[in-house]
Amino acid sequence: MVVDADKARLTPVLLTFYPHPVEVLNQSIKVEHLTTTKGKLLLLEKLESSGYWWLRLIKRWPASKPQAFFDRYLIDELKAKRVHVGV
Repeated sequence: MVVDADKARLTPVLLTFYPHPVEVLNQSIKVEHLTTTKGKLLLLEKLESSGYWWLRLIKRWPASKPQAFFDRYLIDELKAKRVHVGV
């Protein structure tokens, strides 16, 4: 992500969710996390990124259309020119 941003002369920014989307959609499922929230923050701080967004996921978001989410947060708020997706 950072190398691609450098080549395109863009500023890399990370976006992550809390809680995990599965936990919001189906509260009966317990998601096993690879790291704690605090650990995730420490890892994010070490990355060569200009910053990160930590979006609190709420139950009504998954009901909204994906394009509306993309337009509001990635285009309007973050002014994204490129998007890399990971899980």
